[in-house]
Amino acid sequence: MRTIILGAGAAGLQLARRLSEEGKDVALIERDPDVARVAANALDCLVVQGDGSLPEILERAGTSKATHFIALTGSDELNIVTCSVVAAEHPGTARIARVRNSYFTKLEPSRRSFMGVDRFVNPDIETARAFIAMVARGPGESLVRFEDEDLVLRSTRLAPGSSLAGRSLRESRAALGRNFLAAALEREDGVEVPSGETSPAAGETLYLLGAPADLDAMLGEAPQADERCSKIVIAGGGSIGRYIAEGFLGTSEGAELGLSRGRGRIFGRKGRRNIVIVERSMETCKLLAREVPGALVLNRELGDEELFLEEGLGDADLFLAVTQDQELNLLTAARAKDAGIRRCLALSENNCYSELAARLGVDGVISVKSNVVSSIVEYLRGGALRTLHSFYDRGIKILEFLVPEGSELHGAAIRDLKLPRGALVIYVNRLGRSALPAGDTRLASGDRLGIFTSMEAIRGVEELFLGEGR
Repeated sequence: MRTIILGAGAAGLQLARRLSEEGKDVALIERDPDVARVAANALDCLVVQGDGSLPEILERAGTSKATHFIALTGSDELNIVTCSVVAAEHPGTARIARVRNSYFTKLEPSRRSFMGVDRFVNPDIETARAFIAMVARGPGESLVRFEDEDLVLRSTRLAPGSSLAGRSLRESRAALGRNFLAAALEREDGVEVPSGETSPAAGETLYLLGAPADLDAMLGEAPQADERCSKIVIAGGGSIGRYIAEGFLGTSEGAELGLSRGRGRIFGRKGRRNIVIVERSMETCKLLAREVPGALVLNRELGDEELFLEEGLGDADLFLAVTQDQELNLLTAARAKDAGIRRCLALSENNCYSELAARLGVDGVISVKSNVVSSIVEYLRGGALRTLHSFYDRGIKILEFLVPEGSELHGAAIRDLKLPRGALVIYVNRLGRSALPAGDTRLASGDRLGIFTSMEAIRGVEELFLGEGR
């Protein structure tokens, strides 16, 4: 079945490319002839030039046989109106609209349906949620924690003489006397799912899943000291900065928008929450003082050379640069790092600055467009299959699947799942506790399966766990 995207801006192009790469049938509608021409040259999908709010253009794009219609133009009104037209002409098509007004995001499902929209996606809220999730995960890509923390995933580059190099993983497991699962092996020619007979070599990177104590004994203590935060500085008091502050503080607004998950991991259960927002606009500062009273609001220019010294910001645990100027964000985050703040993250419109950020010493970059696309992809999967972690530069992901009641998978052994090449079940969470699976582990309704997968295998994973036609 077809997915139709309205708007060939950065988010529309990225979503169309991602769905096409996963083998989906995609059509893109764009009003501007020049933009449509560029999209047609860049994408391997149908591109229709015209006004997407017109029924004849919708028909040319194949809306009558579409499962989803996604409106991603820069206009809230146009996105909502076009979804209403699709609802009237093709009521069986699910409809998603990108909006920036948080009023729509908080509407009850019945009121959304009345407007012809099944789901609203707010870029600012999705971006704030991504920042909070990144902070909660802790520093670095070498360690990935899961919600129950029974298991962790660690990546390690094998040094010459490593006990894991030069012999099979089966031999290493027996010799070390530790229980672990090798989820992936990264070599020069790409990432593969290893078997027990795979022999990693020095210089290659292994992704290992196991109990924290087992992996610490094998690899040394995990990089988890001083993770808890007591002071966080947010540079930029726009909507993204405000949403992040409300999520950290646990305000009613933050809870209503689903931004408060992970706060316990960031601050500790009884940790002090000292939030500082730096904003250049006095009017915005007054608004923040009223709407986020739990934060200290400073009316200062980020380019002020005395800012960090005069305001005592250098003792902060975390610095987030989230202004609308992505270049300013990178430079300010780098400057905060020089001032002694141990972890600094920056906001970007896209992923093009990721490599530069690393060279500047910035610990991470969050892309607005990428998070909008990821949120939409999660919705298209129906909620049963969600992304827990993405290694964007390596083309691999960790997904989690909930085995529903009455599923044909109930009672099935993992070895009989017929997983696509490049995918592996890495844990089974039952009744809130995670364990490493064996081939004869049998699944039950309510289980949550962790799935380590390459981008090439995602289509097969969706077909296996969600059914054909996804």
